[in-house]
Amino acid sequence: MANEEFNVPDGDTILRAQCSPNNHDFRVHKLVLSLASPAFRDMFGIPRPRPGALNVDTEVIGVTDPPRGLALVLRLI
Repeated sequence: MANEEFNVPDGDTILRAQCSPNNHDFRVHKLVLSLASPAFRDMFGIPRPRPGALNVDTEVIGVTDPPRGLALVLRLI
């Protein structure tokens, strides 16, 4: 399920808050988050398969935060 507030059409990264029964996706700009937060900068520095290698446009990163908590952090940024 896409989060309406954080569903940037040209976002290059999807943060997926994994919760039951649904996942909540937040399409965001990796650069903006990296500049605003050392925690995001470190998280994005972890090597991952390139999006094109998996035939998808954007990188999907699963996070353990609940959707409401993640939305609050993104609003603060």
